[in-house]
Amino acid sequence: MKRMLFLISLMVFLTIFSSSLAFCQDKSSQIASFIEGKVNSDGFNGCSCRSIGNQLVQCDIRFPIGTNKAEATRNVEGVADLFAQVGRLASTIYYTGYVGSQKVCEFKYDMYSGEVVRNK
Repeated sequence: MKRMLFLISLMVFLTIFSSSLAFCQDKSSQIASFIEGKVNSDGFNGCSCRSIGNQLVQCDIRFPIGTNKAEATRNVEGVADLFAQVGRLASTIYYTGYVGSQKVCEFKYDMYSGEVVRNK
């Protein structure tokens, strides 16, 4: 019985330890490429994502001049929410929406809480 309990606790410890190591590695460049590739599809090419540091990603989503600001904001929030639902991503991600060259919104995905919040 003690041996079985020891083996179970050892397996739990190794699982937690290995997942924490994978979580700590900087995958921000891969995450940036993944998001950019998925958003820039079906004729849209206004998303550019890049790694801006250890576990930090910046995604700029640009809409043509004349796009309604509320619509652009909803779309940027939708993109942020969509990727938050994929699962825990190992980077904090800033999504910034632009209409033309004017910044209209910014959302932040927090890698620790898994939540998307709007930055003021």
